[in-house]
Amino acid sequence: MKKILCILLSATLLIGLTTSVNAGVIHSYVNDNIYVMTETAFSELFHYQPADDAGGTNAGSLNWGNVTYSYEMQVQEDNSNAADVILNFTLYVKDAEYPITVAGTIDKYTFSNNKIIWEGLLEGTVAINSSNYIVLVSFSKPDNSQNIQVSATIQKDQVNSSIEPVVIMFGETVLDQSIVSEIDALSEETTLESASNDGGIQLMATSNFTLKSTSYGKFNSGGYSISGYAQRARAYYDSNNKRFAVALKSYTSNIKSYFDTNGSSSSYIREFTINLKRSSGASSYIAGVESFDFDVSNFNKSSILIKPLFEDAMSLLGVPTSTISAILDNLKGKVTKDISTNNMSVTVTFGLLQNANFDSISSGVPIVFQLAKNSSGTCNYTYTTSLTYRTTMTSDYTTGAATVYIKAYDAGGTVSIAM
Repeated sequence: MKKILCILLSATLLIGLTTSVNAGVIHSYVNDNIYVMTETAFSELFHYQPADDAGGTNAGSLNWGNVTYSYEMQVQEDNSNAADVILNFTLYVKDAEYPITVAGTIDKYTFSNNKIIWEGLLEGTVAINSSNYIVLVSFSKPDNSQNIQVSATIQKDQVNSSIEPVVIMFGETVLDQSIVSEIDALSEETTLESASNDGGIQLMATSNFTLKSTSYGKFNSGGYSISGYAQRARAYYDSNNKRFAVALKSYTSNIKSYFDTNGSSSSYIREFTINLKRSSGASSYIAGVESFDFDVSNFNKSSILIKPLFEDAMSLLGVPTSTISAILDNLKGKVTKDISTNNMSVTVTFGLLQNANFDSISSGVPIVFQLAKNSSGTCNYTYTTSLTYRTTMTSDYTTGAATVYIKAYDAGGTVSIAM
């Protein structure tokens, strides 16, 4: 049964080291307000039972331990709209300590009255009771304040776990209701500039893609409270032009339904990666990624319109132009690629003001890989899709809102290609 525990702890502020934000900031705290979602999952994960506490089981009196945390933030030298962050925090549960380090790049957003908020995703891992877990942290910070707001999602690194992710929130309120309302308004109303041709966008030749494989990723294979699929991956092949397309479909509605039980929520895609790897055979190799001859680094500096990158391939997969426009118009993100002849991937990341949602696209949103023939024969290619969701919630358990990140388990498969 899902419910939220407000855990109020006695606190002592530790002395922190302070420097200019541009040179890096290090602060240390003991937190006095911690909010835990999914009580049952928390108890299972940490082998903790409310009956172990002399304080009782009522919300507000549960006293399982505390959280200490420190962070360092460094604004990037070549981009004042992005900063690198390292967050160290330790969970104290009963007599055990769980130190966790997460790191990543956050971005700067300006709201009304020139209020500036830094927000982004930090990632790391932790070992709990001899098992490995992924840790995803939503890190939010006002520009002229040392305060931070943290939502840490701890989830198993393998799909066969029956324990659902645990979300632990601590710090101060940064994303208040006015900011959340403005995020929603800006996300819906922003009109972005036309795409530039400087990125080397190419028009594909006439293709004839055939569906070769379908794979679904769930959030968990047993006992998990988020129902339905997390993502779907499909592999298509065009034998005439030697093109291999991998398409991703999202299920943000399943995430929203889950978090709606804890208050009003909105769920979107934070990031996805589509990867193709030559797993065996030498008759061909991956020559390139169609339409992705560039790298983009930041939402507020050089991010690009997403629609031109996908619309040609989507139209060849049978997606109507009206659907493509409805889903991808004005959607902006950053795109990075990792390329070798045996293993290529493209990652697309969306910022706090971009509502990416591919639920309604029947074929999925594709990345197209160009294969090249070495000799006659057969090659096996393994495709994989990875997906991270962002959910913003408003509820009575805080004075404002919370942004939570959750990772879907990968989808994918192997396809044999005759060259």
